[in-house]
Amino acid sequence: MLRFLNQEDIVVIPKILNPKHMVENLALFDFELDSADLHVLEGLDRKQALDGWPESMQEDNY
Repeated sequence: MLRFLNQEDIVVIPKILNPKHMVENLALFDFELDSADLHVLEGLDRKQALDGWPESMQEDNY
Protein backbone atom coordinates (compact mmCIF):
# COMPACT_ATOMS: atom_id res chain seq x y z
CA MET A 1 0.00 0.00 0.00
CA LEU A 2 2.89 2.37 0.68
CA ARG A 3 4.12 1.83 -2.89
CA PHE A 4 0.64 2.55 -4.27
CA LEU A 5 0.30 5.79 -2.32
CA ASN A 6 3.81 6.91 -3.21
CA GLN A 7 3.29 6.12 -6.88
CA GLU A 8 0.07 8.16 -6.82
CA ASP A 9 2.05 11.15 -5.40
CA ILE A 10 0.29 10.92 -2.03
CA VAL A 11 2.52 11.85 0.89
CA VAL A 12 2.68 9.11 3.50
CA ILE A 13 4.26 9.38 6.93
CA PRO A 14 4.01 5.93 8.50
CA LYS A 15 4.43 5.55 12.24
CA ILE A 16 7.28 3.08 12.62
CA LEU A 17 8.92 2.02 15.86
CA ASN A 18 10.54 -1.22 14.75
CA PRO A 19 13.85 -0.75 12.86
CA LYS A 20 13.12 -3.88 10.78
CA HIS A 21 9.87 -2.31 9.56
CA MET A 22 11.72 0.91 8.68
CA VAL A 23 13.99 -1.06 6.35
CA GLU A 24 11.01 -2.91 4.86
CA ASN A 25 9.12 0.34 4.25
CA LEU A 26 12.09 1.88 2.44
CA ALA A 27 12.07 -1.07 0.03
CA LEU A 28 9.05 0.53 -1.66
CA PHE A 29 11.45 2.39 -3.95
CA ASP A 30 12.80 -0.86 -5.40
CA PHE A 31 9.81 -1.53 -7.68
CA GLU A 32 6.76 0.01 -9.36
CA LEU A 33 3.22 -1.24 -9.64
CA ASP A 34 1.97 -1.81 -13.17
CA SER A 35 -1.32 -0.38 -14.46
CA ALA A 36 -3.22 -3.60 -13.71
CA ASP A 37 -2.08 -3.53 -10.07
CA LEU A 38 -2.98 0.15 -9.78
CA HIS A 39 -6.43 -0.54 -11.20
CA VAL A 40 -7.09 -3.31 -8.66
CA LEU A 41 -5.98 -1.13 -5.73
CA GLU A 42 -8.01 1.85 -6.94
CA GLY A 43 -11.04 -0.45 -7.04
CA LEU A 44 -10.74 -1.04 -3.30
CA ASP A 45 -11.68 2.59 -2.54
CA ARG A 46 -15.16 2.60 -1.02
CA LYS A 47 -15.31 6.42 -0.93
CA GLN A 48 -16.17 6.40 2.76
CA ALA A 49 -14.53 8.13 5.70
CA LEU A 50 -12.67 6.28 8.39
CA ASP A 51 -14.24 6.40 11.84
CA GLY A 52 -12.48 8.60 14.35
CA TRP A 53 -10.99 11.09 11.87
CA PRO A 54 -11.45 14.74 12.83
CA GLU A 55 -14.20 16.52 10.92
CA SER A 56 -11.60 18.90 9.43
CA MET A 57 -9.94 15.96 7.65
CA GLN A 58 -13.07 14.79 5.86
CA GLU A 59 -12.88 14.90 2.07
CA ASP A 60 -15.65 17.50 1.76
CA ASN A 61 -13.51 20.05 3.65
CA TYR A 62 -10.68 20.22 1.10
